[in-house]
Amino acid sequence: AIGHAFHITSDEVLTWNMIYKILADALGKEAKVVHIASDFICKVEPSFTGTLLADKAESVLFDNTKIKTFVPGFKATIPFSEGIKRTVKW
Repeated sequence: AIGHAFHITSDEVLTWNMIYKILADALGKEAKVVHIASDFICKVEPSFTGTLLADKAESVLFDNTKIKTFVPGFKATIPFSEGIKRTVKW
């Protein structure tokens, strides 16, 4: 697979809200999410423009078909929620 780039991800589909809740649960806290438009935040604090209007502005689904083509037996074995719990514990 030299020269190839891969997304090595599970088959889980997670929204940002789901990620926030999973992280809060792992921390034993309640997620108190407030949605504010990225454009508004960037007007108030221009230094956030690169981050908020790039990868975090929209939900993205990563396709792991390519890794499964090169490695037919590939399967992510640790669900996101378990990985977060382990990370918090660490």
